[in-house]
Amino acid sequence: GNPLPHRAYTNAISNEDDATGLITVVGWSNENAVKWTVILDDFGCPVVGSATILHPMGAATGVNNTGVICGNALLGASAGGDGVVWVNGGPAETLAPTYSQWGNPRKGWPNDVNDDGLIVGYALFQACLWPNKDADPILLEDFLSKGKHATFSSLGNAYAVNKSGEIVGHGSIGENLPSPPFLAVPD
Repeated sequence: GNPLPHRAYTNAISNEDDATGLITVVGWSNENAVKWTVILDDFGCPVVGSATILHPMGAATGVNNTGVICGNALLGASAGGDGVVWVNGGPAETLAPTYSQWGNPRKGWPNDVNDDGLIVGYALFQACLWPNKDADPILLEDFLSKGKHATFSSLGNAYAVNKSGEIVGHGSIGENLPSPPFLAVPD
């Protein structure tokens, strides 16, 4: 369901910056995409700074250690929101278009971004990756082995990507069966 009003939800955290000691936490609060800056005190306890609204009517879902945040926001006339990135505190930039629904161009939903700018999430209910914010998405399902001995029948969503480009998410092995997790390892 919808998040409760006046609550904050966190989705991702960056590593601690070696130079400043700052940590970036992202999520949403009161239907706004938000980032918080956190620093650890002398005892290692987090001290949370004020929230910065990245975009009204949105959600921040991933953050890397180079100043890129990904998420979803209502931009222009899109129905239901666009997959976006915020780069170094700048305005929301849409990801490459992925499909059209009811005559409106729609973007996928990004869930995570690594330090190389690789973004993962889903578009049209399929796990995908964007090599960078301006590149067309690549469906991970296109790399599945096919046939009766295939491990997965489809890949539904990619949730996280690490610095090595390894991706985790969930897939499907058939109708009315559990959605098992997957680990995609690049060649």
